[in-house]
Amino acid sequence: MIRNLVKRIWQKFLELNLFKKHSSNEHTLEKELLSTRIYLNALIVCVSIITIIVALIVRPVEKIEYKPSHEKFSKLIRKYPNTLHCPCSKSSTNYFKFVTTKVNFHQVCSSDFIQQAWIDKLFTNEKITSKSIDDARNTLSFFWQTIAGLCLTSNKSWNAVIANFEATSLTTPTAIAERVIRIHAESALQNQIDLSNATSTRNLLALQRRIRAMQLEYTKAHQHLLTATRKALQQTAIGFRQNVHKFLITVELLLGDIPDKAVFNNP
Repeated sequence: MIRNLVKRIWQKFLELNLFKKHSSNEHTLEKELLSTRIYLNALIVCVSIITIIVALIVRPVEKIEYKPSHEKFSKLIRKYPNTLHCPCSKSSTNYFKFVTTKVNFHQVCSSDFIQQAWIDKLFTNEKITSKSIDDARNTLSFFWQTIAGLCLTSNKSWNAVIANFEATSLTTPTAIAERVIRIHAESALQNQIDLSNATSTRNLLALQRRIRAMQLEYTKAHQHLLTATRKALQQTAIGFRQNVHKFLITVELLLGDIPDKAVFNNP
């Protein structure tokens, strides 16, 4: 029964002619039937493609979630990364409110070896004098004094970096994913570290050129002064640049060079 029905439908399909006026010419009739079949097949293919495309189109559905928790927001941002919109009540927030920064120093910087009491005990021992050059304890006193100074300088530098970083704000009108916040925070912290490194390098170069100048090594002092001038921040640190410039002119005069007149007007 079904087989006969399929045969009849197939036969009707083969005999189907969409042309209004059927030709009596057998050759023309074959062309009309072939054109009808091609048209129907193309129509079926186009309808199928359109149906598949419509079925695959993602139609966004607006849904409001009031005061979502952190866990809920994380799930939503993973599920709808391109369509989720969560406006913030505050567009700018300081990093210290949601970022915790901790610096781990070397164990020596938190030990008793850099305490002034330990250093004084080494040097003020009644059996040690400033003339006891061969005594290791005499050398250790100056050694630990230097280490203590370096630890103190490092501690101050990192405290300044963290303070400046925590005072920096993250500005965004909408809530963003945690990984994006992490990228912004790491970038802001790295900027403060780079700025601190540039400042420390500048100060060390300035100290080194003064030592060179006092040791009458004017050529090396001149090189350090030029390097300090290049590394100094151009928009800020005006007083520092003026001070370096004065020493630079003085060293050039001591080297026997006469600076150009324009140099005295800069910076």
